[in-house]
Amino acid sequence: EDAALVLAYLRNGASTKAPSGESPIVLTKKLLAESMDLYKQGRKEEAYKKALDAYLDGFEKVETDLFVKDKALATGIESGFGELRGAMKSGQSPDEVLALGGVIDGNLTAAGVVLEAGEADTYLSFVNSFAIIVREGLEAILIIAAIIAFMGASGANRQIKYIHYGWILALGAGIATWFVASTLISISGMQRELIEGITSIIAAVVLFYVSYWLISKVDVRVWKHYIKGKVERALSTGSVLALASVSFFAVYREAFETVLFYQALWLQAGNSRHAVIWGAVAGGIVLVVLFYVIFKLALRIPLKYFFSFTSIFLYLLAFILIGKGIKEFQAAGVVGVTPLGFLPQIDVL
Repeated sequence: EDAALVLAYLRNGASTKAPSGESPIVLTKKLLAESMDLYKQGRKEEAYKKALDAYLDGFEKVETDLFVKDKALATGIESGFGELRGAMKSGQSPDEVLALGGVIDGNLTAAGVVLEAGEADTYLSFVNSFAIIVREGLEAILIIAAIIAFMGASGANRQIKYIHYGWILALGAGIATWFVASTLISISGMQRELIEGITSIIAAVVLFYVSYWLISKVDVRVWKHYIKGKVERALSTGSVLALASVSFFAVYREAFETVLFYQALWLQAGNSRHAVIWGAVAGGIVLVVLFYVIFKLALRIPLKYFFSFTSIFLYLLAFILIGKGIKEFQAAGVVGVTPLGFLPQIDVL
C-alpha cells in the first residue's frame, strides 16, 4: 500500500513550488493540519497520504537548509513524520496521532524561526562546513582505507589505482547528478530519497560480497595458496571490479547529498563564505590524516588477524549502509515505520 502511494506520487509529479506567497514550512503545517482532520474523521488512508505530502511536498524543500543550521531539529522533524505515518498505519487512536502531529507542528514553528534567521556568522559557517565534510566522508574513508590496506597486504599494489578510479568517478558522478537535478530536470524530494536509498543498498550488497570473499581467505594457508596462483595478476578482474565498485558506491551515495548541503550552506553564509571554504579544507585534511592512520595501523596487524578484522569491519559497515538505505526508503514512504520506544536512536547506524 505504501508503494502504491509512492508510485502515484511519482506519476502525478511533485510540485516544485509552494503556492504563491506560501513558504514550504507554512505549506507543511497546512497539509499536516489537513491530515489530522482527515484522521479524526476516520479517513485514515487519506490522512496518511496527506501526511506523506506534507513531508515530501513541503518540508523536504527546506530540510537541507534546516539541517545545516540545526541538525537536531531537522532530524527530529524527519523522524517525527516517520513516527506519525507509522502510528497511522497501525491504527492508533486519534488522540495519540494528534499528539504526534502537535509535536511536529511545534517543531515546524521552531524551524520557521531558524530558517528566517539572518546570515550565519563566520564561526558557525566554518564549523558547519567542517562537520559536513567529515560526517559525510568518514564512512567512505573507512571503507576505502580498509580495501586499500587489504590490497597492499595481498601484494596487489598495481591494482590499487582502480580503487582510486572508483571514488574519483563517484565524486564526478555525484556533482553531475546535482547539476542535472538543479538545471536540466526536476528531481523531487522523494526521488532524491530513493536515489540515496537504492545506492546505499547496492553498496551494502557489494560490500557483503567482498566481506564474504575476504572471510574465505582468513586461513593463512588458503591465502598463501591464493597469492601463489595469482603471481602475474594479483587479483582477478572480477575481484578488482567488485572492490572498485564498493569504492564508487561508498562515495557516490555521499557526494550528491554533500553537494546539496554545501549549496545550502554557501547561500546562507553571505559574507562568511570564506569560512565555508576553510572549513571544507580543514575537514578534508582531517579525512586524509584519518585515512593515512587507518591504512598504517591496518598494515601492522598480523596477517592471520588482518583478514578477520577487515572482513568483520566491512560487514559492520555493510549493515550500516543497509540501515541508511532503509531509512531513506522510510522517508520516501516506500517502507513503513514502526518505532520501538524502548530502543535508543543511534544515527550512525
